[in-house]
Order: sequence, then structure tokens, then C-alpha cells
Amino acid sequence: MFNEGKNSYYVRLLAEEITKNLPQKDKIAELKALHSFVRDNIRYLADPYQKELFTTPDRMARQLLAGRTVSEDCESKAVLLASLIRQIGLPSQVVIIDARADGIYSHAITRTFLNGKKINLETTLPIRMGFAPKHTKEIVIN
Repeated sequence: MFNEGKNSYYVRLLAEEITKNLPQKDKIAELKALHSFVRDNIRYLADPYQKELFTTPDRMARQLLAGRTVSEDCESKAVLLASLIRQIGLPSQVVIIDARADGIYSHAITRTFLNGKKINLETTLPIRMGFAPKHTKEIVIN
């Protein structure tokens, strides 16, 4: 999934574009910029009824760099953010959660680690870095 994005020239270009005006080696600033970009510039749009769609990080990066409007669901947004985070030299995971705390896996977030701390990143709600919807179960994809 997002392993393709870590090798994508276009995902790298997008990460460079998003972080170009930040101080060098400021990983917190870079994470905040990547998170807010994916959260605020890619419109959340649910998948069609009874159908699961997925857009690769490479394709989304190409569309965004071309100035196109991009609308995606939580999985695609989480995978793109995970790919962008890997481009700045940090580990990342996509985490599938039961966002209604009902045991049904229904949402995806991104997770990274910095200075030994776990950082959750929600891309579909206007919440700051470090928070995720309340949940009781999760599946981690490395």
C-alpha cells in the first residue's frame, strides 16, 4: 500500500513542496505541515455505497502537484500521509480502528513515532496532531 508511496518521485516532490519554507531538521514542524496539508487540502469523501475505492499515494501526489482538487476517504488520506511521513525520514503506520468503539473496524488514521513517542494523526476531522477518535480496537499496518 504505502510502500509504493515511499519510493514515489511525486510523493517526494509533494513532501518537498509542503515543507519547503520550514526550518531544516525541524521534524515537529514538518509533521504538522504534512498533517495539516492532508487534513485540510484533501476533501473527505466516503466510498460509494457497498464499494471500496483506493487511490495510490503516487496518483494523489500527481493530482495535487498539478493543482487538481482531490477528494478521498480515510484510508487513502491515511496512506498518503504515511507515505509523506516516510519521505521526511520518519517511520509511519496506517492504523485501522473501530471509531465508534463498537468492535467494527470503520476508520483509518496515520501513526508515527518521534523521540520515542507515539503520535496519532487524524486526517478527516479538524483536530490537532497527536489525537485520534476514541476507539477500543486497532489493526496496525506497517
